[in-house]
Amino acid sequence: MKFLNMIKNMIGIIILIILVFIVGINNVIDSFKSINILYLPIILGLYIFSLFLNTLCIGFLIKKRILFSKLFKYCTLSWVHGLISPAKLGEFSLIYFLKKEKLSIPTSLVIFSINKLITFFLFSIITIIGIYLFLDLRQGAPIILFLIIIIIFLLLVNKTNIFLKFTPKKYKSYIKPFFNTYDYFLKNGKKDIVKNFYFTLIRWIVDGLTIFTIFLSLGIPVNIFYVFVINSITSLSSIVPITTNGLGIRQSVGVYIFSKLNINPAITVNMYLISLSFTYLIAFCFYSYYTFMHKGGAT
Repeated sequence: MKFLNMIKNMIGIIILIILVFIVGINNVIDSFKSINILYLPIILGLYIFSLFLNTLCIGFLIKKRILFSKLFKYCTLSWVHGLISPAKLGEFSLIYFLKKEKLSIPTSLVIFSINKLITFFLFSIITIIGIYLFLDLRQGAPIILFLIIIIIFLLLVNKTNIFLKFTPKKYKSYIKPFFNTYDYFLKNGKKDIVKNFYFTLIRWIVDGLTIFTIFLSLGIPVNIFYVFVINSITSLSSIVPITTNGLGIRQSVGVYIFSKLNINPAITVNMYLISLSFTYLIAFCFYSYYTFMHKGGAT
């Protein structure tokens, strides 16, 4: 597994390097020189605020009272693990952290799943709008159809019990508690799910504002509506488990779509390089803090 992750890391880095070479190293360097450092503290604040909102989204779904500082630690560490794993699978570590607070595995898995499903539904709807705006019908129809099928499947999977029907008997005892807990959340936690949706929407806006602000720091005012839509499309593309956290793929998709807005690819590449730098720098700082300075370590 570690070897496979290493291969996917290398693929992502290679794709990113190829993208830089295609755009032109000199073009990238020249556009980077135009950065206004006064925007950097704002960008940093937006990234940390996004992590704060992510913690709130999870917190709404947890019935048990957990200190916000502790939940922030769990959510942030799972986010860090997601950054270094294909398709963000490392974020499943949140289940392990919640188990430490005496939440059962089915309950923790349901909380994690509902939070991700809400994000997926939101991004899918916005992506469908984006495909309509940026791609012709021949290019976009298969993607739209695929997303609609996935959404319908996810909406019906629990009602049809399709997994239980095709699951061997010896494994049903492990899967059934998940669906029972999932049903309980849908029937008794509707208000909390609605709160999660609203704050997921706010987080989506904050993440879009982050990209918008990075463009401003490079001297490029971009239509903020298009930034929101394109950020959703690229975020959804990062779940494809070809590279770690969609590295290389997400940036390539973004460069292609932003170019349709007549934005210089070198500027877009720089935007993503700055975004990646902030993301991994923040991840490194939080992980180092919780591992080496904060009592109890990172686990």
